[in-house]
Amino acid sequence: MEKELILKIMKTALEINSRERNTIFITYYGHINSLTVQIHTKGWEKNKYPDYSKDIYMNNMNLEQNKKELLEILEKLEQIKELSITDQSHDSSND
Repeated sequence: MEKELILKIMKTALEINSRERNTIFITYYGHINSLTVQIHTKGWEKNKYPDYSKDIYMNNMNLEQNKKELLEILEKLEQIKELSITDQSHDSSND
């Protein structure tokens, strides 16, 4: 379950990053089984902290807690993805 959720998180982040200025950083640390997600909703800028940041150390939690944390990240990304789709459709209708 963890693997599938991590892959879905990465895929969603790539989709968002390919369409918009929302810059999403995802790092998986295999040696400690950890995932870090940072979201800059208005795009990355030097010396600016992310609007959302989450670190998950999957060796330190039970499977249900891991799933809960990963689903939280995925939900956040899906919200951003929906907003970007909505914004794009509004922009194209104004042309």
